[in-house]
Amino acid sequence: MSGKDFSDSAIKIAKKRFNQKKLKCTIKVGDIKKLEWTNNYFDYVIDRAVLTHHTNQEISLILDEIYRVLKKGGKILSFDFFGNNIPDKNFGQKFKKNTFSNFKKGNFKFVGKTSFFNLSLLKKLFYKYKILEIDRIIIKNIKNLTKFETFNVIAKK
Repeated sequence: MSGKDFSDSAIKIAKKRFNQKKLKCTIKVGDIKKLEWTNNYFDYVIDRAVLTHHTNQEISLILDEIYRVLKKGGKILSFDFFGNNIPDKNFGQKFKKNTFSNFKKGNFKFVGKTSFFNLSLLKKLFYKYKILEIDRIIIKNIKNLTKFETFNVIAKK
């Protein structure tokens, strides 16, 4: 298991959990826009709500890097691209096209920069990949109003 995250505390927690389960890992703090692994290194790359906290331009750079380190036929499993229809998006200030920050309240108040997506935008961002599946998950309240929306993507090099 290899990994990278910008959060020192997230890396410390992950290392502790791996050690508790006596599993080997090489994980460290760093910028995912530049991956130090060689070309065609990984069979799988898992993104757990990392890409959604970048701008479209940054996501394109990161997806290029992931494409580079994936083996032919390798897959990326990317979870939690937040959907455009999340009402809490409106509590933030628009930073770029679909990216917001400085959320005054709501689910994103303490998260920082966050981007919101629709199906069309995700397909554009993953243009180098063969998209195997995109799941859209919507949570509505009793009045049938959208409370939460997210997309998960599985794609192949």
